[in-house]
Amino acid sequence: MSQTPTFKKCPVCLGEDYGLFQRHEELLCANCLRLLERTNNPHILYVYNDFFKNILFRYKGLGDLALHSIFLQQNLQTLKRRYKGYIIVLVPSNQEDNFRRGFAFLPWIFKSLGLPMMSPFTKQIQYKQTSSKHREDISKVIVLKEPLCLIGQKVLLVDDVMTSGHTLKTCLTLLERAKPKKLDYLVLACRKENIIQSIKLIEEGRILR
Repeated sequence: MSQTPTFKKCPVCLGEDYGLFQRHEELLCANCLRLLERTNNPHILYVYNDFFKNILFRYKGLGDLALHSIFLQQNLQTLKRRYKGYIIVLVPSNQEDNFRRGFAFLPWIFKSLGLPMMSPFTKQIQYKQTSSKHREDISKVIVLKEPLCLIGQKVLLVDDVMTSGHTLKTCLTLLERAKPKKLDYLVLACRKENIIQSIKLIEEGRILR
């Protein structure tokens, strides 16, 4: 007697379109996977399109914690191999926003890598980037408060969305002064039109790779 196939629901669209040849471990349905547009850059996982923006808002803004695992799942095994032995350093987030949402969103996303994680940065003022000039001023706001624990370590700086690259560049510059053994960075998404310019800004003057 044949068994009736069982289906799981996609956490994004709540549909059951998993397709005949979709891998068992896939979290998203075939349609949502098509909308989650990957980049060709090793430092940026996805294009920040309307679909990604909606998922991130549901996760961060509406507190849909069930979505936290989908951001790395497509690249999880590759990232685990690439960053074996690294320490994850979180880009500083707005503490008022974290308090309002009731959780810190970055640790939930990156904990699936199984790496030690720390937040050695602090903002001297609560600061939001609202213009190009404000983004350039971020170097005056962020401070590295725990540099000694990073000496000789392999460090991976992570963030969710890259807009201009100024925040990542500032954090990487501060981390390089702490003399880690290796230093890399990874962001979840960036607008397609901003990728080349943002990467160019970040890589200017970098010493460690």
